[in-house]
Amino acid sequence: MKKLLIIGMGNQAKAWTLNLKDSGWDVMVAVRKPEQHQALLSSWGIKSITLNSAEKMNHDYIAILTPDHTHLEILQKNAANIKTGATLLYAHGFSMMEHKLQEKFPQFYHALFAPKAIASELRYQYETKGKLGAVSSLELINATQKKQTSDFIQLLAAGLGITSGPYPTTFKNETMADLFSEQTLLCALIPYASNSVYKKLRSHNIDKELAYFEAWYEVKLIVDTLIKIGPKDFFNLISPNALLGAHLSVSHLVDDDFEQKIDQIWQEIEQGKFQDKLKKLDYNTIKKQIENFWADQELTQTHNELKSTLF
Repeated sequence: MKKLLIIGMGNQAKAWTLNLKDSGWDVMVAVRKPEQHQALLSSWGIKSITLNSAEKMNHDYIAILTPDHTHLEILQKNAANIKTGATLLYAHGFSMMEHKLQEKFPQFYHALFAPKAIASELRYQYETKGKLGAVSSLELINATQKKQTSDFIQLLAAGLGITSGPYPTTFKNETMADLFSEQTLLCALIPYASNSVYKKLRSHNIDKELAYFEAWYEVKLIVDTLIKIGPKDFFNLISPNALLGAHLSVSHLVDDDFEQKIDQIWQEIEQGKFQDKLKKLDYNTIKKQIENFWADQELTQTHNELKSTLF
């Protein structure tokens, strides 16, 4: 029962592979060019097969852990080699919502199993016996198969180190929540607002190390505390200056304009406008622009100078 084929060899796929291997699972990896990963996979004791070839995928459960935009092409090129009746697992709901894969490939079952952690944390929390959460959806699994798939997902969750959940959701809800949280709080507001605060401190002659602690490193400490004790107890814990200062400034930051902006982001996702915008962007070009931006930031340079003493 503890057997899984993982398609992909990116960060998430590597974390799944290592966690499951260490949990005693029989894991195999499918990649386009196995020779590029052979040394690493051999050192892990993991076997591989070649995507887009004649090799058969006879596994009952297959996790597609490549980037969302590749899922349709992967299934188009490899469906004939995948066992009819296999259950395909997705770590995000985006490709299912965008391409209706269950309609294009009805010979397979389609299930969602989404750990709520980036790959590095998925691995780190497993190694340190930490805590991890996940959600799942069996909405596209018929009644005959649902119990078996549910049991498998429970085993998978345990093998990956999930300690909270998996909690039931839908492909749509996971997609909406994931896109919205990334665009607003997680990958936009936190890093870019922190950089702005760092630069403002530096413009007033605050030492770079002190600015780094205040605007970047303490973000980790604050978020860790918020997660551990919750918002109510957090505000009972912080200093009077911090509590009163937050009370005075929050209306300037999280104002009606802010609420309107995040509502607009939600509407664009819900109406499909965000997805349409994605199609017009070149990922590699944008990625290079962002890499160049952050490479030029003093915050990055200060982080590189201090990280060995802090992490």
